[in-house]
Amino acid sequence: MKAALGGVHPGVSDLGSAIEAILSGEDVGEGNHIAKVKTGPMENEMKIVRLNGGDLPDLQAKAAANRLAARLEQLLEAKTNRRDVYGEEGRLCGRRLVNAVAGDQQVFRRVTGEKDGLDVAVSLLIDCSGSMIGDEMELARAAGYAVAEAFSKFESQGVALEVKGFNDHIYAVKEFHESFPSRSKTFSRLNASGGTEFQPTIIQSVKTLVIRREARKIVLFITDGDLGTEPSILVNTLKTQGIEVRGVLVGNEDESFFEEAEIKHFGCANDTAAIPAAVFKAMEKDLF
Repeated sequence: MKAALGGVHPGVSDLGSAIEAILSGEDVGEGNHIAKVKTGPMENEMKIVRLNGGDLPDLQAKAAANRLAARLEQLLEAKTNRRDVYGEEGRLCGRRLVNAVAGDQQVFRRVTGEKDGLDVAVSLLIDCSGSMIGDEMELARAAGYAVAEAFSKFESQGVALEVKGFNDHIYAVKEFHESFPSRSKTFSRLNASGGTEFQPTIIQSVKTLVIRREARKIVLFITDGDLGTEPSILVNTLKTQGIEVRGVLVGNEDESFFEEAEIKHFGCANDTAAIPAAVFKAMEKDLF
């Protein structure tokens, strides 16, 4: 990012304006930080490759998805504060009909404290760079599948999800409007190769997030950790735009990667069994 600005370390306001300009496509003058961002390495959008076909994940990944969904459901239920209120309108309550004999008209039941709903859009980005070859890529695929299946169970409560893989290209796994079952096999098509284009990927992801109507917008990374040069600049800029960045670290569990990027909420998984806890830790804080 610093290189994209011609060696000038920008302030948050500079990058905030730059992102807004990139998103809007508006013209900017020469000789300022915004122009340098637009004419730097990010001026050409990364190629998007749509994945199709593939196989279903193994039983371990499926089990991880079920455990994660169960933990999220517990939090969602804890948020709910339902109680029965009786009055002169609502649904007739049979066990209170005897009260009507004594002149009590409070024989109708209604439920208050309905679920607030999550009202959140999540962009799940899976690192497919060359450093992910081997166990890390297998873990990332399993974690991505677990997140997508678990979150799909909460669509009616206001959770929207898109999934992309990234290296030198962006791989469309699932778009916001697509159902999880129709795209569940595409996770197996993600393979590790190439570089880690963190900044261009996240900016293209922002383009789909900013037009969503959900109140909260979250970018969730699954990666072995290396997010490129000075990722904290972009992470903090996104925060000023109301977009949260969270992460799941797979493999060597070098937490310094996320700490240097100033990503506050993340979890670590060195095997499939650890995926639910890692995702839960990354998403729990302030999500519910």
